[in-house]
Amino acid sequence: MKLFKFATLFFMFFVTKSFGATYYVDAANGGDTRSGLSVALAVKSLFKAAEKTVAGDTVFVMNGTYTNTNGNPLITETSSGTATDWIVWTNYPGHTPVLNFIGWQGIYIKGNYIEINGLTIRGQSANITLTQALAQGGSCANPSGSLEGKYNGNGIYVDGRTNTRVHHINVKNCTIYECGGGGIQTIQTDFITIENNVIYNNAWYSIYAPSGISMYQNWNSDGSTDTNLIKNIIRNNKLYGNRMYVPWPSHSCQFTDGNGIIIDDTKNTQNGSTLGAYKGRTLIYNNIVYNNGGSGIHTFQSEHVDIINNTAFENSQTPEIDNGEIFPQNSADVRIFNNILVAPAGQKINTNMSNGTGIVYNYNLHFGGGTAALTGANTKTGNPLFKDLAAFDFQLSTSSPAINAGISTLSGSAAPTTDFAGLVRPNDVAHDMGAYEFQVSTGINDLKSSKNNSIFNLYPNPAIDNATLNISAISGDKLTVSLMNLNGQEIYSKSINGIDGENKFVLNLNYQKGLYLVKVSKGLVTQTELLAIK
Repeated sequence: MKLFKFATLFFMFFVTKSFGATYYVDAANGGDTRSGLSVALAVKSLFKAAEKTVAGDTVFVMNGTYTNTNGNPLITETSSGTATDWIVWTNYPGHTPVLNFIGWQGIYIKGNYIEINGLTIRGQSANITLTQALAQGGSCANPSGSLEGKYNGNGIYVDGRTNTRVHHINVKNCTIYECGGGGIQTIQTDFITIENNVIYNNAWYSIYAPSGISMYQNWNSDGSTDTNLIKNIIRNNKLYGNRMYVPWPSHSCQFTDGNGIIIDDTKNTQNGSTLGAYKGRTLIYNNIVYNNGGSGIHTFQSEHVDIINNTAFENSQTPEIDNGEIFPQNSADVRIFNNILVAPAGQKINTNMSNGTGIVYNYNLHFGGGTAALTGANTKTGNPLFKDLAAFDFQLSTSSPAINAGISTLSGSAAPTTDFAGLVRPNDVAHDMGAYEFQVSTGINDLKSSKNNSIFNLYPNPAIDNATLNISAISGDKLTVSLMNLNGQEIYSKSINGIDGENKFVLNLNYQKGLYLVKVSKGLVTQTELLAIK
């Protein structure tokens, strides 16, 4: 059995930098006549920083709300980094800047080797009524009217529709919401990673049928014909409330999209594309998609896609759409396994429309809804028993049928080794289904540290440079020490072999000041403690 090339994947998606300038943007205290090369000399506007960037540069965006009045993108990045010197736009540590755009794009990318990290991007949907949107220029009700960006703006738009097409783009740790168009849209690109983002309430008012995340017409930037080479990754994102309220004029005024995630036309058959069929593989895993108008996740006229360990809950919220939670459509070579699909009452769980060869569907959990056109011998039916549906907490409860019901590899595709929270998979004898791996103890609400069940103590706490853990074990115990943020995202992990008695472990704390979680796992026993770094 041939597994896909994860060694290549590891190197591909960790940005490396050997040189470059560092710029600072401060909406409140900056000035655009300054150099931007220190906090004290920060520029005021994002476009001024974008004028300066070259390969290897980093732009720190500080607190404030960034907007403009001319409708241009707030960031237009046309410069390119290199494989060793990316251009990085990121929030200043501890800051939460908001990019509130009014036009066609919040961030517009036409360069290569670009990373967008930790920014909040907001569109104009809160300032628009449905009546206004239905009557906008270009709509079914007003086809000859002038087009307006505020109804159709995309949060992040990666545009490769030129002879020098776009490749190697990372979008991570962003919040994107209330964009009339899509949350993140890429068109004619290659080597894209979209991870750890929260994308919600987008696609409401556009006349172009957008979605939360859309990849359209990928292209082969490196000439590779290896369909096992993973080149695009969409992982650990949360997408909800993305849906169409305005019909698509170019498609007989129908409602067709508003999906959580769509991989669209990698065969390059639409709109006169001459790029040829895309050969790279796209991997979609550990995403949580719920209450979107179209599908949770699906492929359309696409090939070489893996959809693994996602949780899709009650999508197809648009009344005119009933295609299911996760499915391939007019596609080939798509593997779908270890997912949880929960459909609304009376709606399809999935569909199987005009697909070609190589559709693999197995080891999924179905619940609710109506029919499922795709099943598989090892697919199960039953209530997944999520931890707290009222709070949209899709962690698994103790008796969930999704626990240990997945598989590590299927048809050459490998399941992920971590879950949505960054915790190790599998945690028991087999992979669980869905975005979360069941944990004996997870999250800040499960902290346990009594004298009767404690397996380690931690000191000093608060700590400055390092903290020491004394871990009780016996010879042969496998001990895993992890450091997580308060969202449960793992930022450090190390495994050691235990010895009889007390095992001393020194945890280096070269991290930003604040509160963290220290977790020690010993077999199926887990203890988590709160740690303050001063």
